[in-house]
Amino acid sequence: MDIVKLPVIAAGGIADGRGLAAAFALGAEGVQIGTAFLPCAGSGASEAYRNALSLFAANGTDLTDTFTGRLARGIRNRLMNEFREANSPPLPFPVQHALTQTVATPASAQGALELMTIWAGQNASLCHSTDATEFMTQLIAEAESVFSKYWEAVSAEREARDEDEA
Repeated sequence: MDIVKLPVIAAGGIADGRGLAAAFALGAEGVQIGTAFLPCAGSGASEAYRNALSLFAANGTDLTDTFTGRLARGIRNRLMNEFREANSPPLPFPVQHALTQTVATPASAQGALELMTIWAGQNASLCHSTDATEFMTQLIAEAESVFSKYWEAVSAEREARDEDEA
């Protein structure tokens, strides 16, 4: 990031203090956190979506174009698996998206989590917070802990080096 003249905003896979600290250590000016906020009550995600995230995050995520006709990442569930097993190429966007919504929208309204499109990043299994303030407080404390451990190690190394040189 040293050769880039514009500020770099890190994004993707940041869901805890370690990821936040790593992004800043690598030179980012800021971070953008997405999936980690979805379980929070104020995220705008429906209750069904938040439930699906917590229930299916352990299934892992995959890149798929079967929901919309464009490549995106979502949590594996029955809908994704059945679309994939159909072995037919998706229709162009937005036609494929409109077709998928004929199943996914009613599924979401009825809480049929296996038939929803559950968009999420690779870090979905790390996302458990239900309160954004609590999540941010924890995120900052974790990052501070990482940096504190780093500075302790650096300080100890400097002291040892200074003693060796003396």
